[in-house]
Amino acid sequence: MRLFLTLALLSTAAAPSAARVPGGYKLVWSDEFDTAGQPDPAKWVADTHANKTGWYNDERQYYSARRLDNARVADGKLIITARRETLRNAADFGGQRYTSARLMTQGKARWTYGYFEIRAKLPCGQGTWPAIWMLGEGTWPDGGEIDIMEQVGQRPRRAARHDPQPRHGRHAGRWQPHRHAGHVHGVP
Repeated sequence: MRLFLTLALLSTAAAPSAARVPGGYKLVWSDEFDTAGQPDPAKWVADTHANKTGWYNDERQYYSARRLDNARVADGKLIITARRETLRNAADFGGQRYTSARLMTQGKARWTYGYFEIRAKLPCGQGTWPAIWMLGEGTWPDGGEIDIMEQVGQRPRRAARHDPQPRHGRHAGRWQPHRHAGHVHGVP
């Protein structure tokens, strides 16, 4: 059986259409962000474990949990917002001057191989580094990582793989044994 996963992040469309499953695949997980408010807790968990000690890539933001100022669903989109603010009263505060959200499906869903598609619109600017990853079991980096998309914000047309890439589009790929192939194309 082939798996198909879909996710819409900051979609540029007014409202994302239902997932279009490629031939030969069966839809096994999807979030169309059709319920306003917090991201669906049955599908998403906030990753906050390194707020107090600091993050792996010298990330300077505090990742909040279940805070609408940083992660919310509206108009068929998941909107993740970085803010210049300090949350000194948070129990896991580590001195950060910015807040944002870091969401994952760990403990909620997992899969091996398949076709995935993500519609995303990204910010650009000095200091931003939006990313969409698939992480393996266990802890990072030992559990492995497949970068679906990483973008260094001050270079808006360059992705981590150094392929030309627009600031928004549909990111898709096939994950098969010993092979991962992906592509990016603009939103229709």
